[in-house]
Amino acid sequence: MDQLVEWAAAKFSGIKSNGDNVERIFDHPISAENLGKAVYFETVDDMHTINITFPVANVKAMYRYDPFTYIAHLIGHEGQGSILAHLKKQGWATGMNAGTNTSHNNGFSIFSISISATPEGLAHFDDILRTIFAYVQMLVASGPQEWVHHELSSQIKIDFDYKKKSSALSCALSYLYLIHNEYIAPEHVLSKDNAYEAFNYDDILHCLSFINPGNFRALLGAIKHDSVDCAEVEPYFGTKYHVDSISSNLLLELASNSSNIEDLCLPGRNVFMPSDFTIKNDNMLGAAAVLRPTLLKLNDNFELWFKQDDQFETLKGSISLNIKSPAATNSPLDHIMSNLYCSMLNNVLQEELYNAVCAGLGFG
Repeated sequence: MDQLVEWAAAKFSGIKSNGDNVERIFDHPISAENLGKAVYFETVDDMHTINITFPVANVKAMYRYDPFTYIAHLIGHEGQGSILAHLKKQGWATGMNAGTNTSHNNGFSIFSISISATPEGLAHFDDILRTIFAYVQMLVASGPQEWVHHELSSQIKIDFDYKKKSSALSCALSYLYLIHNEYIAPEHVLSKDNAYEAFNYDDILHCLSFINPGNFRALLGAIKHDSVDCAEVEPYFGTKYHVDSISSNLLLELASNSSNIEDLCLPGRNVFMPSDFTIKNDNMLGAAAVLRPTLLKLNDNFELWFKQDDQFETLKGSISLNIKSPAATNSPLDHIMSNLYCSMLNNVLQEELYNAVCAGLGFG
């Protein structure tokens, strides 16, 4: 560390400081007149997107226990009973994520729900809103769950403790960004990614109150909209768009909490979350390296190989299943159909194995 300080002083001490002259913006960009609006815009690529944004409380100072991390985890969940699982079942969406946008030099925050929709999903925009707010109302009615917070905290800690080594440049840039973030204490700069501590029932419930039908704006993107004419053009990128008011009847319906969607529910406890981080067969570590895997089973249709990690002493493992079939590459059409099958299989498994992904595992 002393050497790094010496190098930094030698290289950068001659640069004159202009002080902290970054402009702060405290007025929220999503004003009251923007709420209840649907902005239709034309995309360059052939895609269908729905982005629902909520102006929310400034939570930057709450980075050690950000309530919106809890909310985004549940709204953006992809397992059984989730919003996305229901939308996929209806054929309305292929992907979804949720989270806050908190530029550190601004005095506001935005919570966004982004949906990769299908053409049918864009046509069922009203039903997608009904699904989202039915799920939010379920979260409010069931109340914040401490076990969900505990699982999320464990997941964040595992990701931090066993994070892959990144490049020195990207690491330095990310820390420089955090150093200039006035909300983050200096002693937390290195450990911010591991920051998710106290469970606060009231704070989570308060932040959930911002996710309501009277406090959002929607942006709907497609290469062409059949229902509206995007006649207006924004001046910076020449994007064609049209602003419309969301039906007042729909907003009243959403506010009445009358939508009852039976297949929405909280996720179950994550059975994939690890609790024992002991390295198995650690007596092999430090011994002479075994360079080749061991063949455990062999017949006309099946080979099973195993290789124990005896060098790196990391809590990682890999299972690779290779199925060889000449039918997969007999023709260009067979190759395309094989890739399509793999994509479909990954899509089907996503709902079943999402909890495994949350626990740090992966598949594909």
